[in-house]
Order: sequence, then structure tokens, then C-alpha cells
Amino acid sequence: MRGAIAALLVLTASGGATAATMSRASHFVMHRASRGADMRVAPTDRVDDAVIDRAVLATRPLPVIKAYYPEKFRQIAAVVDSAARERQSEAEIAGSIQSMSDSVMAEMSPYYDTANTIEYMVVSRDMLRSLAAEMPDACVPFMRSDGRMSPATREKLASIAARQPAWQLDVMEASLRQAATAPAKPAVGEVNPIVVQAIRDIALQGVPDALRKYLHPIDASRAVSPQESEAACRYTTGIISATLQLPPEQAVATFKRLSRPAHGLLSVSERLVPEADGSAAMTVAASYP
Repeated sequence: MRGAIAALLVLTASGGATAATMSRASHFVMHRASRGADMRVAPTDRVDDAVIDRAVLATRPLPVIKAYYPEKFRQIAAVVDSAARERQSEAEIAGSIQSMSDSVMAEMSPYYDTANTIEYMVVSRDMLRSLAAEMPDACVPFMRSDGRMSPATREKLASIAARQPAWQLDVMEASLRQAATAPAKPAVGEVNPIVVQAIRDIALQGVPDALRKYLHPIDASRAVSPQESEAACRYTTGIISATLQLPPEQAVATFKRLSRPAHGLLSVSERLVPEADGSAAMTVAASYP
């Protein structure tokens, strides 16, 4: 693994590195460069320690994922190791870690308490707004849960994530801790149809007229056009924003009932596609067939 990877993960992917962390990362890069050796695969039970160095572990929220979700952490470690062997760029690897961390966040979202669910919704909305403004054609790949992104998309994602405020990382870590140690009960039942209609109407206001015709069920087995991706991104952002206008308890219950964590953030739009019969679903497979 190239030494610069660690520095980029700490300084770029975390987006909130302290001066102390930056100093440690710089020391790490110099130390690894002086050794001039790539990291080798360790036994399976030690892959996390071998593949992701202590300096990289400063990348938030990796320490929390390692502490409370060790299997997820091992998966991230394996991806980092494979990416380094393939000579992927530092930004690509940072983007992959960001994407996988986001997937862990989505997977645990049914178990967040009221406060953390609201915070998670705000973080998701803000990230989608940034994507819609800077890389709308890549919104659907970001919202998928399978992590399928082009190298350019991963690099751009790392760049956008680095500019998000540090408090978002605090939210991620606090939510993951809470879901692991004191999980809330997932919401059950159906969403009030009147509420569904109101959310749909508000969400549509954020989708330009020229893009509304691209709002339809998405087939994960084919490529998504830039227009479809942007439409889905803006619509999903609008749904989260509209849901946040509800009283907190109702907003949380509604968001959880609309979400399908295995399908990523895009799932909150699945039953709200603006079709005449209201039965269409915007779905994204958890993995490519």
C-alpha cells in the first residue's frame, strides 16, 4: 500500500482532522516511505490490523466501526487492501471508504433513536444537496448500497465529503454507537396516505420541470442516464426535506417506514414516485445481477 494513502484518508476523507492527526499522518507517510515496502496480506483474523494502519484508523468513523461493527470493518479493510494492490489512487480509496461507511450508516438507520435519526436525515439531505450541485450524474451510484462507483465518482465523492462540516462526523459516530449499544425499535406499519401525498407534493417542487419526466422506476441492471440520476437525487432530497418538516417523532417513524436500508438512500423514494396510479416503485437492487 502506498504511504500517501494513509495521509489522504486522514486529511481528506475525514474532513475534520485535527492538527494532531495531521501531524501523525505526516509522520506515518514519512515512516512508510522510508521502508519502501507494500503491506502484505495477514492471516484472516488480523486483516484489520494489518491492512489499515493506526494512522488510517484516525479516519472517522473507522474507529467506531472497528469497535462496534468488527465484521463491517474487516470488509472495509479488505477493500482497502485490494484497492492498494490494484494501484488505485488515494482519492479513489478514500471515496470507497466514504461509500462503505455511508452504507454502514444506512444499514443501521432502523435502530437509531429519534434524535439520531433526525440528525442522520439532515446529514443525508445535506450530502445529497452537495451531490446534486456538483455531480448530479453520479447521485444514483452514491445512493446505491452496493458501492458500485467509477474511479472518477469515488474521487469526487472523497472531495465533497472532505468539505462537509465536522459535526456530521460526530453525528455518524454517535449514531453508530447508540445503534450498537442501545438500539431503538424499527418502525412498523404503513405511512398515512395523506402524509405520503403531502411529502410527494413538496418533494416535486424541488425537481425542475425538465427533469420530472425522468422520475420512474430505476432498473439496476442498466446504466442510468445523467438526467435520471439528477432527477432521483433531487426528488430524494426533497422527500427527506419534506419529512423533516413533520413533528420529530412522526418524521422519524415516517422516514423509517419509507426506508429500505438494503437498498440505500434511494429507497426513501420507492413508494413516492409521482405516477398517476401511485403504485410505481423507484427501486435499486442491493447488488448488480
